[in-house]
Amino acid sequence: MSEMKWIKIVTDIIDDEKMLMIEMMCKGSRRDTVQLLWFETLALAGKLNEGGRLTVNGIPMDEKALAKKFRRAGRTVAFAFDMFIKLGMVTRDEDGAFCVVNWSRYQSDMSDKAEKSEYDKKRYQEKKAKADEADEPSEKSEKKVKKSENSTFFTGQNKNKNKNKNISSSSSLSPSSEKEGEEEEEEEEEEKNELVDRIVDSYNRICTSYPKVETITAARRNMVIQSMKELHAGVADYVKIFTRAHDNDFLKGQDGKKTKNWKPNFDWLINPQNATRVLEGCFFSPKQGGNGGNYDAAAFEQELIDRVIAAEV
Repeated sequence: MSEMKWIKIVTDIIDDEKMLMIEMMCKGSRRDTVQLLWFETLALAGKLNEGGRLTVNGIPMDEKALAKKFRRAGRTVAFAFDMFIKLGMVTRDEDGAFCVVNWSRYQSDMSDKAEKSEYDKKRYQEKKAKADEADEPSEKSEKKVKKSENSTFFTGQNKNKNKNKNISSSSSLSPSSEKEGEEEEEEEEEEKNELVDRIVDSYNRICTSYPKVETITAARRNMVIQSMKELHAGVADYVKIFTRAHDNDFLKGQDGKKTKNWKPNFDWLINPQNATRVLEGCFFSPKQGGNGGNYDAAAFEQELIDRVIAAEV
C-alpha cells in the first residue's frame, strides 16, 4: 500500500486519560520521551498504511527495528511499548506485530484528495512548460544548444568539484552521528540514575528502622551502579535484600548476639558482598526459619511501583 500523508490527531489528546497515566507513571524527560514516541508510532503506522500494524512487507517490526527507526535506545522503546500495551494503546496480533488500537480514529480521508490535487498541479505545470517551449523563437533554441555545449565543455572540470563537494558533505554527517551517539549515552545515563533513585526510595520505604538516606552523592550513585553490575541485579532484587534485612533480628541487634549500637545502613547493604550474604540467609536468626521464607521479587517490585504511583496521585 502507498503511505498515508495525513493522520488525524484530536486537539485534546494531551488531556486523554491514557496520556495522563503516562505523565503519572513516568518522571522528567522519560515522560516526554514516551509521549513523543506515541506520536512517532502513529506517524509510522500512517506511513506504513497497514491498518495500524507496524509491519514492512508483512514482516512485523520488533523493538530493535523500531529503536533503529526512531533513533532511540532499545531499552527506551521497549519500556514505552510495554506501557502502551498495558494502557491498551497498542496490542500484538497473532503474528507478533504491534497494532495501534482503534486505528480508524487516526486514519485520514484527506490523503487521497491531497495526492490527487498535487498530481493535477504537477501535470498542469508540465503542460504549461511544454506550451511555452513550443512558442519560443528558434534563436532562443540555438542559444540553449550553445549553452548546453558550453556546459559540457566544463563538465570535466566540474567533476572534481562535485567529487570534493560530495566528500565534504559526507564528512559533515559525522557530527550528527556523534550527536546521536551522545544522546543515546545521555538516555542510558538517565535510565541508570532513575534506577538508582528507585533503589534508594525502596530502601527508605522498607528499612524504616535503619538510617535513612538523605542525600545521593555522586560517589554513592556510582557505588549503586557498580553494585548492580556485579550482582546483575535490578530494583526487584534490592527490594528483596532490603526486606530480608529489615525483618532480620540479628542485624537489628535484637537477638542478644550483636551490639545494639550498630545497625546496617544503605551503603553497607548495597555492598555486593554483604548483599549476597543477606540473600543467602547468612544473618537470619533460627526463629525466622533459616532462610527467612520465600519472597516473590516481581510482586515486591510491583507493590513498590503501586506505592509510588499512589503517593504521586
